[in-house]
Amino acid sequence: MHPLEGKVRIILTDTLPRPIPRPEGISFADSLCLQSQFLEVHQHFEKVKDDYDSAMRKHLLAGRSYSSFAYNWAKIAKVLKLQFAGELEPMIRQELLMQYMEMASLKPKNFDSSFVRLNTGSIPHSSLAWVYHGSTALHANAYHPRGDKYLQEILSKHPSRSFRAMLLSELYVTATMQHRQHECIRLFHILTTEYLDTPGGKMTASGPKPSKGLRVGMKFPKFTFTSVDDPKVNYTNDDIMGKYTLLDFWATWCTGCVAQIKFIQNAYDKFHGQNFQILSVALSDTPERVRYFRSKHWVMPWLNGIVRENETPTVVLTYDAGTPRPILIAPDGTIIAMDAPLWGELLERTLSKYLGKTK
Repeated sequence: MHPLEGKVRIILTDTLPRPIPRPEGISFADSLCLQSQFLEVHQHFEKVKDDYDSAMRKHLLAGRSYSSFAYNWAKIAKVLKLQFAGELEPMIRQELLMQYMEMASLKPKNFDSSFVRLNTGSIPHSSLAWVYHGSTALHANAYHPRGDKYLQEILSKHPSRSFRAMLLSELYVTATMQHRQHECIRLFHILTTEYLDTPGGKMTASGPKPSKGLRVGMKFPKFTFTSVDDPKVNYTNDDIMGKYTLLDFWATWCTGCVAQIKFIQNAYDKFHGQNFQILSVALSDTPERVRYFRSKHWVMPWLNGIVRENETPTVVLTYDAGTPRPILIAPDGTIIAMDAPLWGELLERTLSKYLGKTK
């Protein structure tokens, strides 16, 4: 490349995903310029989040539970508030406030929501700083004086179309996990018509269309789930034919799922010799985490499958899956019970209707 008169023209487009970290070797001629200061402030917080993730991993690898993990955010929160109070540049003030707001998703003990509510009104819906904080913008209505109207302005009027599409796709995945089919259909239509030229729109369009959801009386859709214990083994519909099967979507990080395992184990102990089997399918997890969980907590001596993280959105839509979600399937592949009748102590009662009394 031969720059003209020592200058290079760089054209940015928001139709492509942009990396947040500063690429190695890029520097600013003026280290005091707004762009340089902004990026330095942002990258410092990214480092803080990396440290948090590292501490979380060490905690879990030590065999401790997710619910017992605590991280000391007090010092970080105090520094952010002091920086915000002493900062005059609006863009950097917005970045600092968004960092503080993002901490809410990491569940700090002493999160000062009044501080956020007092200052969020100063952030315009068009702020480019939102791009650096992803789905945090989706929670802005909880703090902004204009509430849901402010969030709708971000979703419809933010200058970055790819950012708007990313937020909409986040809402779309959430709606699928919560089985809100009408909302799934609405968001799917928006993403695949108005935002088809963005990564969020393309990703949504390439996946399955939202279904009307599973219901009792219908055949369970065809599936293929990889075995946790042997990646060469796949579980399919053939494996559930001829037996009553409890198909349980779960995850090691899901508190409700883990609490349910006690009741699933009891059901297994009482019914597994009576034409009954269990297939647990982990969502948004890894084989290593599942195997570690089983070695330290519950053995789960039944069929164990897994859905890789990058496949989760497709599986959620196709099988109306979520965590936790139990589904009881008859020997002919028909769904005969879902959700509430299979929770807690009701699980054994429901199974007794089809399998008779316990041993």
